Amino acid sequence: MENMQNQNVDINPTDKLDKLLDFLQEYECEIHKKDDEGYEHLAQDSVCVVISNPSSKKKIYIYLDIEFTLCYDSFHTHYSPDSDGYEEMITELTGILNGELGVASLYHGQSKEWVGSILIEKEESLMPVNKCFSFVFKAKENKRKFEKDGGEVKYSFWNVEDKVVKIHKKL
Repeated sequence: MENMQNQNVDINPTDKLDKLLDFLQEYECEIHKKDDEGYEHLAQDSVCVVISNPSSKKKIYIYLDIEFTLCYDSFHTHYSPDSDGYEEMITELTGILNGELGVASLYHGQSKEWVGSILIEKEESLMPVNKCFSFVFKAKENKRKFEKDGGEVKYSFWNVEDKVVKIHKKL
């Protein structure tokens, strides 16, 4: 007898719309399709679910397309179009909505040139910037650029006001 393993089969992300909306029933959500103004970029059968924070202007965008995509602040990430990808997205979405996860965005210089954004746990927002963005500051060239020009990190969590930490120039 052949050993049958439970395989993670690809799914059509738009088939998860009802399940996603059930999960989000306590939140203010809008559903957008290609025909809606401002959403012309969507593929024909794609859907964008927009979750609005009633106490601020913050929004989360979830795209159901050929994959699952979650966008919050200046961060976005893609999840595979299978049940594991859906569950991973729901786990991270739950963390954001509960305030356990947030976005840290790194900006360079006075012009605030965006360098990158990562999803972090709340405790990580208390760490020194060079620890939170260690993958950026490992490169000596990047470290020198920030020492010369400065910059900032913006921390964005769903239920609290954004926090900005300045990176001061080293003279």
